[in-house]
Amino acid sequence: MKHQTGNKLSLIRELLSRKQAQIAYQECRQYCAQNPMDSDGWFLLGLTCIQQGKLAEAHKGFSNVLAISPNNAEAHVNLGITNGLQGNHGLSIDNYMQALQIHPGYGVAEKALAEAYYNSGKYAEAARSYRDLIARYQDDAHLHTKLAASLMYLGDVDDAQEQLTIAVSIDPESLLARRTQAAILLYKGRPEEAAAEFTRLLERAGDDADLYRWLAIAKPVESREDPRLSAMENFAKRGGLPVPQEISLHFALAKAYDDIKDYDQAFVRYKAANDLRRSTFNYSIEESRWIIERLMDCFDGEFFQRRAGYGVEDDRPIFIIGMPRSGTSLIEQIISCHPEVVAAGELYDLRDVIFSPAYGMSEGQFTKLIAACTESTIREMADDYLLRVTRFGVAGSFTTDKMPENYYFLGVIHLMFPRARIIHCRRGPVDTCLSIYRQNFAGPTPILYAHDLKELGGYYQLYHRLMQHWHRVLPPGRILDVCYEQLVAAPEREVRRLLSHCQLSWHEACLTPHRSSHLVRTASMNQVRRPIYRDSMKVWQRYTSHLEPLLTALGELRDLECVADQV
Repeated sequence: MKHQTGNKLSLIRELLSRKQAQIAYQECRQYCAQNPMDSDGWFLLGLTCIQQGKLAEAHKGFSNVLAISPNNAEAHVNLGITNGLQGNHGLSIDNYMQALQIHPGYGVAEKALAEAYYNSGKYAEAARSYRDLIARYQDDAHLHTKLAASLMYLGDVDDAQEQLTIAVSIDPESLLARRTQAAILLYKGRPEEAAAEFTRLLERAGDDADLYRWLAIAKPVESREDPRLSAMENFAKRGGLPVPQEISLHFALAKAYDDIKDYDQAFVRYKAANDLRRSTFNYSIEESRWIIERLMDCFDGEFFQRRAGYGVEDDRPIFIIGMPRSGTSLIEQIISCHPEVVAAGELYDLRDVIFSPAYGMSEGQFTKLIAACTESTIREMADDYLLRVTRFGVAGSFTTDKMPENYYFLGVIHLMFPRARIIHCRRGPVDTCLSIYRQNFAGPTPILYAHDLKELGGYYQLYHRLMQHWHRVLPPGRILDVCYEQLVAAPEREVRRLLSHCQLSWHEACLTPHRSSHLVRTASMNQVRRPIYRDSMKVWQRYTSHLEPLLTALGELRDLECVADQV
């Protein structure tokens, strides 16, 4: 019997090595049903499921391994990989740490942990981990490249470019290193140079979904005869791509069809990309509803009355919040043109401080624990945040933090920094939701509600309720609403409002944010390099025939006019 089971497992491994994952998957399922206490079978099932994109089943496979063999470090690593692919980067960090407790110095786990830090937006931790690894693996071009990417998010572009130079010197054929070099050109507002480099890389590497996506961002497709369009379509027809690359290719094709104004075909590709990504994780709008209702129950008027005087008097932080794609990058670019302001971009520091083990917080018990925080703890949290963001500026400068989803934490922001500026970016609800749907959010933190039109509309309703709540319970004038539509219609008037709210003097350069040399690493990297324009208003009307689920879910908000200070 042992001989037979060994032969079956050997067959499954052989099938996997031949990339015959579907057959291996069927064989594995049958084997595990017959041998439920064989951890090797469950381990192989997990591997086949990862290759098939069946992440929930992969999770079950590796979990079963650990139920049978809790000290299997390799299973902890693969469970971490599965959690990471599902967007659960915090859990994947825990998995890798468990693997390292069992097997200290386990290089695979150490590298995976550094990657998980990066994917969860913990760029300082990622940079430290990559530096530690480089001390041991100096000739690993991939480690230098990932250190460069981490440094780029920390605002240290010069060091990042130096690391990329080292990576390319070690491995001149490193596609990731050269692609990252080209991406920096794009972030710096040099799309023509970036496009030329992406084109060269495609010519050398052949079809590559991520390169097509980057090139689509850097250089629009000019006509239906553009050879890029047919090349991408032929690439898509061949199939067999891993799920993340297939998603990238769908988004690249959608962007190409948008460029040539074939909006119906563009939407077909947007839907294919979003449907595929939505299939890789579990999400219920009720989860978001529960979180937002807990926030509103906790942070009521009495909560703030009882904590008057908490926090620090430092007025340097400027928090720019709002739904993704609502204009936060443009607002930051405008404000950062002022000589007294440093743009820090989308920071994870506030979340990291709030949920730091030093303060005993956890996401599941957040509202209960924040209500128990003492005045001294809130001040410690504020000082911790300030210490983290000083890496971006000079003494006395204002610093922008434009993590859009910080609207969840406005109650804590007000406690920590009662004098900090808060700017709420707003844009027409349908345009906002559609712009989210059309964007390939491939960054470290997944936007779980972004990939289904009904869920998008339902989530927007929840966000709108929460912002109404913050306006009710925080002092009048605490939050400045800036409407994208009003900003592009009357730039000088709205920029003056912005600067006045931030207690900054008038500065003419704030009217020409496209001339700024500030590094932009968000999805709006190309838009903010253009003079303030109106092209992004009422974009949703191009896709009306496809948007019924979104319009129905938005309900009465679909016709909500974006007017400043009326939420």
